[in-house]
Amino acid sequence: MEPAASSPASPENFDATQPVRDWRWWARRLLVCNPFFLVSAALLLFAINRLSTDPQFLGGEEPKLLFNFGTLQVYGGLLVLTAVALGRRRVWYDSALLVVVEHGLVLVPFILIAQAALIGQSLAAALIGTGAAAVALRAWVIRRWYPRFNLPARALALGAGILGVNVVMPLWFRHVVDQQSVHDWVGPNRLLWLLAMPLIAAGANFLPRPRDFAGLNPERPWLPIFIYGFWLAGTGVHAASVGYLGTGSSLTYALLTPCLLATGWTLLNRLGDFLPVPGVFARRAAMGIIALLPLLAWREPALLLGAGGFNFGGFLVLAFRGRPELRRRAIQLATLSAGIAVLGIPAEWIALLKPSWGRLELALALAGIAALVTSGFSRHPVLGIAAGLIVGVGAAEFPGQSTAGERWQIAIAVVLAHSLRWPTSSPDADHFRRWVAGTWLVLVLAGGSDGTWTAELQAVGLLMLWMFRSLLTHDWSLRIIPASAFIGVAEAPLRWAAANASAGMIALAASFALFAAGTWFAWQRKAVAEHSKPAPETLP
Repeated sequence: MEPAASSPASPENFDATQPVRDWRWWARRLLVCNPFFLVSAALLLFAINRLSTDPQFLGGEEPKLLFNFGTLQVYGGLLVLTAVALGRRRVWYDSALLVVVEHGLVLVPFILIAQAALIGQSLAAALIGTGAAAVALRAWVIRRWYPRFNLPARALALGAGILGVNVVMPLWFRHVVDQQSVHDWVGPNRLLWLLAMPLIAAGANFLPRPRDFAGLNPERPWLPIFIYGFWLAGTGVHAASVGYLGTGSSLTYALLTPCLLATGWTLLNRLGDFLPVPGVFARRAAMGIIALLPLLAWREPALLLGAGGFNFGGFLVLAFRGRPELRRRAIQLATLSAGIAVLGIPAEWIALLKPSWGRLELALALAGIAALVTSGFSRHPVLGIAAGLIVGVGAAEFPGQSTAGERWQIAIAVVLAHSLRWPTSSPDADHFRRWVAGTWLVLVLAGGSDGTWTAELQAVGLLMLWMFRSLLTHDWSLRIIPASAFIGVAEAPLRWAAANASAGMIALAASFALFAAGTWFAWQRKAVAEHSKPAPETLP
């Protein structure tokens, strides 16, 4: 009798090396990350928000402001001192986490200074001086007693510049309020978001690049750019708060677009700070997100035009100077960015192209152009057929003097041109290529000669593309395309000769044509004779 099979839960199948993932295991995993520091910082911000709006707390605005400002400074000092103490005990994760939290809160007190500027200029100046001195002191303490934390001198210099922007912002706001009115902050607010914030975001490119990905928690290579992101976010919140006080309106996606674009390009350039060898997928994904960011400025055509044009230039640089595996994608995204930029042109310019068009029609047309460009980089016949359909449908929007047959003749010529990229080893692709060429010839011969030379231009274009492809690949096959092109070129002269030439001229032309045919056959027969001639006998 065979023994019964053991169940998966039986003791003999139990792997002692695998921990039991019950609630105790998950609790230990959570406590290793020490969430208490993060929850503490979040509760501090929540408490300050609630106390600043509590009418029963400390009475007036100025006492509340001083209390909140002082609480933030005391909490920041507590974070730094605790981090230094834990670092000296070699508790690396928790000490590094505290320094990161401190840098995340470093600019929060300056958001309160914008409110102080409305209360009084002397109060704002005093808080600015105190806040700047406290930030400098905490940075010096970390640099002096926690040197293992990865925050190089160049990062501190950039941080000092960002601190200067946050110091000047409330003073500038107070100056505008004194000289004009609080509602005149619209112009400076746009200048901050369209120029200052993108420059700050791009400043992260000046951080030193990591050389070693090993080390302890406070030595992680991504810490400088991660902390720089906190400084950028804090400055953005400060600018948005001042903008709300000055304009009474919230930040729009359009104003945020330049800063997001600068941040996206910076992260694409600094992916190596987070990954030792960034993969192609990560870079392509970042490029795709960057290409779509200008659409956030859809409601402001000028910003849409500028953002799309900026991306167009950036992707062109990647197409010619970037990594080889990214150049094809860069060309595609440059085409997409050009289309997005065109969507930002004034409506009056669109009317010059076609009076009945709006932005939606222009967007569809540009999507078709982008699809055509994308299909040009593919070897799949389906994309070639799609390109031909796009040309056929799009040509109907610009009828001009051409007929429907000629427009579809052009569409099939596009498919025939795309067939130059189809696999030459596939019998199905070869048969379908012949069918496309035959259909194109039927349309050319049935169209007649109307004086537009449309078929001749298509034929010349196909012939040039075939020669260019053959010279590059040293493959002179696919003769169906040059044969069809020659017939297309000769179609108009042959029709003219049949209608206007005399019998003698036709006979003379036929004579030369037959002579050429006879020469070709003779040449082939000579080659066969040489190939079949027996080898000469050799002497013994």
